[in-house]
Amino acid sequence: MIGRYTTRAVIVSIVGFYITLSNSWLQGIQARPVSIVQSYLHARRLSSMPLGDPHGGLFEYTDEGLPETVFACTVPARDPSRSAAFYTDVLGMELLGSNGERVFLRRGTCNIVLERSDAVGIDTGIYLGVGNPYDTRRRLIDEGVVFAEPPVRTPLGTATAIRDDDGNTLHLIETGAEFILREGWGPGPP
Repeated sequence: MIGRYTTRAVIVSIVGFYITLSNSWLQGIQARPVSIVQSYLHARRLSSMPLGDPHGGLFEYTDEGLPETVFACTVPARDPSRSAAFYTDVLGMELLGSNGERVFLRRGTCNIVLERSDAVGIDTGIYLGVGNPYDTRRRLIDEGVVFAEPPVRTPLGTATAIRDDDGNTLHLIETGAEFILREGWGPGPP
C-alpha cells in the first residue's frame, strides 16, 4: 500500500532534488541537488513506517520473526537454590547461574528457570523429551522420584509424569513424539 507520504518520497527521490526549509518560513524555500543515495535516504524517512520496523522499510510479512522453539520454561520453587538439587542431581541438568530469586538450568537444548514463588505444586504443562519413558521411569524410581502417572500412550507419544521436590508436575515424553490426533482423543467438534 502506497500512502501519500510514500508517494511524495518516491517523487522526491526520482527528481534527485529535495526542498529544504530554512530556519524561518519567512526566509523562503531553497532547492539544491543531492546524490541518488541522499535522495533514497530522504525518501525512506518520508515513507510510512510499519510498527516494529526501525528502518522504516516497506516490510513484507512472511514467517520471519515468528517463534520456532521454546527457549526456556519457568517452574515455581519455594527456595530455588534448594530445588535446583533435584534438577541437577536427579535430572542431570547443568547449573548455569543464580541471582537469588531465580536459578538457571540447562541440559542439551532444554532451559529451565526455577523462580521463587509460593504457588508451587502445580502441573507445569512442561513436556521434557526423554529417550524412552519406560527406561526413565526405572531409573527415577531408583532415585526415589515420585511419579504423578505411569508411562502411557498419548496422542503425542508415550509419556509419564513426575513431581519435583516442590510437588510440581513435569511431563516426560519420548523425544521422537509427534502430534498424531486420532478420533476420540482431545476435545470434540466445536
